[in-house]
Amino acid sequence: MFERMRANELLENIHSGEIKNNSKINVIYDDEIIDSIEYKNGRLERKDNGKFDTKYLCDIETEFEVVDDEINIEEIQEIDATTEAINDFMVSNSTLIQQDRNKINELIRAIKQINRKMEE
Repeated sequence: MFERMRANELLENIHSGEIKNNSKINVIYDDEIIDSIEYKNGRLERKDNGKFDTKYLCDIETEFEVVDDEINIEEIQEIDATTEAINDFMVSNSTLIQQDRNKINELIRAIKQINRKMEE
């Protein structure tokens, strides 16, 4: 899976072929997913078929992350901690909180993947 990247890196990865057709990409600003787009037939398009606001390609604060749809659910490990341990963790290790957020987002994507397969 790709790491978060700026717009210039996104375009370089598209140009080099590292980002494949029909790849799903999250648009991230201030550590929040603000949009989801797809690279489809040489274009960046919103997943809901709306227009992608290209201002994000010019904003140096905006990041992009290619979403890996094939998540191996068995590889996801449960987080086993008490509320007190979580509070201690948040106070002493705030830099690792983003990893936890990424894990939660990964779980959400896995659930959505299961739902899509069940609908088929």
